[in-house]
Amino acid sequence: NCTNTESSRNVVITDFLGLYLNEFLANAPGSDTGQEWIELYYQGSGSLTLKDFYLEIDTSKKIELDSFGEIESGSLLVINPADFEITLKNSDGKIALFQHGFDSPLEEITYAVAHENKSWRRHADTQIWEENYHPTPGETNQLQNTSPKAFLQLQGSGKTQGEGSLSVNVTAEKSY
Repeated sequence: NCTNTESSRNVVITDFLGLYLNEFLANAPGSDTGQEWIELYYQGSGSLTLKDFYLEIDTSKKIELDSFGEIESGSLLVINPADFEITLKNSDGKIALFQHGFDSPLEEITYAVAHENKSWRRHADTQIWEENYHPTPGETNQLQNTSPKAFLQLQGSGKTQGEGSLSVNVTAEKSY
């Protein structure tokens, strides 16, 4: 089980600009190469030029955002780290959003473990980062975050001792 972790955000600058780290997938199913992603969300007014911003991955790797041009208000931007020859760590990772000219990140998230096919997302209301069973790249984050449900039905016949039969019926359903 993974516990929630809070991001260490610079609330004044980030809230003023309206540009946020929103969700990321660091441990894709199977091979991670080319399937990992980082999602940004912009809730400011008008459009924001991204030439002044970059992502820092694990303190040593940078993704300059200038090649993405502008982001419109209410838009999500999905970035594939593999396009920059970067792989996200499956454990003890860090992603930070910086604006050129500032020493401190606008927002930073550190995570202990990235479970396979579970993203980490910023909860819009609480600003707390949590593991997400339903990754949503390029889409609004799902509000429900429940694990998939499975139902187990046991039916038996016969005596409590000796011969008898037992049948097991398992069904699963999406919980979102």
